[in-house]
Amino acid sequence: MATRIDLETLHQEICRCIDETNSGTAIQPIGFEDGDWWRIKPGGQVPFETVPKDPRLQVTAERALGGRVSVFQLHYPAFAKRADDDSLRGDDAMPGLWVTWRDNWTKTAKRTEFRMVSAGWTLFFGHREDKAKTQILRAEWDKQESDVATPQGQPHWHIDAIMGVGDFAYGGSPGADQDADYGCDEGPYRAIGIHRAHLGMGGWNNKFKNQNVGWYRSCNNDWREIQRWASAAFKCLQEQLAPGRQEIARFRKQV
Repeated sequence: MATRIDLETLHQEICRCIDETNSGTAIQPIGFEDGDWWRIKPGGQVPFETVPKDPRLQVTAERALGGRVSVFQLHYPAFAKRADDDSLRGDDAMPGLWVTWRDNWTKTAKRTEFRMVSAGWTLFFGHREDKAKTQILRAEWDKQESDVATPQGQPHWHIDAIMGVGDFAYGGSPGADQDADYGCDEGPYRAIGIHRAHLGMGGWNNKFKNQNVGWYRSCNNDWREIQRWASAAFKCLQEQLAPGRQEIARFRKQV
């Protein structure tokens, strides 16, 4: 369980992780204009999302499940260290990766504690001014009841769209239709149902006969566990998705 102070600390720690490369981001409750979110009645839910501290700098994207969210650009400290040309960073002409964080908590009967419902990062691709950025990836941790027969992998990755699908298209040669982008319920991926897959991040050390159960890791409503996972997942996104010098040079030749 988490108290109001615990959740405020959780959000401060996540913002500290973000602000190593992207200053000016805060996490705020959504739908509570007076700020008294902790006064909600037992059973009520409180969602939190990343927002810019300066509203004038807000950039938005549309979530696949509906609703517009504030996003910030994913920066790459590892790439910045090896880049000789500072102009390679923060190029608005290039489409980029945009991120939002969201966590949702339910007020318990104890009135001073909250139970985690879900938490996670959502990744989008597009230009700053694009209103319809493409949602491509999620890192999520959902709370599941203990009586679920076949629990999903938790925490997990969700693939929402395939970029450059020509390299994987059925019946086509490598590189065919290389510029095509498909949502995972479109094209050749509709039959696979990859958009429904919960690709578990942990669980290989769990010894269970049921493989689904083995890949389920409970956070035990420990906000510290959520904080450690959120920071690690964010840094993983930064390290794994950093553009190479060749990719940037190739793009600049096209514009």
